Amino acid sequence: MSFIPALTVLSKSDIVSSDFWASQFSSFTPASVLLVLICAVITGVIISAVYKITYRGVLYSPQFSMVLIMLVLITAPVVMAIGSNVALSMGMVGALSIVRFRTAIKEPLDTCYMFWAITMGILLGAQQYAIALVVVVGIGINVNTEDFPEDLAEIATSLRAAAGKSFDRSRIIADIMQAFEARYAQLTACGDLRDMREAYEDRLVCKKRRINMISPAGVTSGTAEGIDDLGHLLVRMAGGSLQSVMSGEISVRNSD
Repeated sequence: MSFIPALTVLSKSDIVSSDFWASQFSSFTPASVLLVLICAVITGVIISAVYKITYRGVLYSPQFSMVLIMLVLITAPVVMAIGSNVALSMGMVGALSIVRFRTAIKEPLDTCYMFWAITMGILLGAQQYAIALVVVVGIGINVNTEDFPEDLAEIATSLRAAAGKSFDRSRIIADIMQAFEARYAQLTACGDLRDMREAYEDRLVCKKRRINMISPAGVTSGTAEGIDDLGHLLVRMAGGSLQSVMSGEISVRNSD
């Protein structure tokens, strides 16, 4: 008895047929993949920013911050591809079990951030947006904190410090999720941020301010003008040109 499974050969006609593409997008659509990746980028940037602000080591590594973003971006589509397929999930476990990671993690806290990034990638890949929002908001927002470490006192704040009153955390999460649902409906209706652009720019803290854009190539300065319909930051450069910035590190400190 032969245990070798028969191989399915795809012809060109099979690939261009509607049935082939229907099977490819049976569990997800290009729009859902794009939404997951956009959420993964935003989440990764938040995790990276929190890591940079709270870092207490001797030498901060921008490469590790980029690794945190990439962990979310890589984990999310992997989880989407696995879905509820037991065979794929077992295959992934087997593939990872033969990989030997030899890079030493010097700080225990770095390991926590890596697990945070992986967890967010899993939640977004499973399209559990509500849980992902609670996790990233719950970790990234100071609600009723009043006392901060001396080295954070000048740059950190909380909702209580800003408003002068206490807040109910559960109520905040519920309000954020309700607003998220409304914004998500707008996004899926038009496919981009054109309907939310004005509201977003009203809350854009760097709008009409001098900013520094930090990249491996160096630091460049410009004036933030707002965002475009895709959410890219529009920056007026010194020569007068308008540059669209999709990702990177932006700082408003020592820029005004």
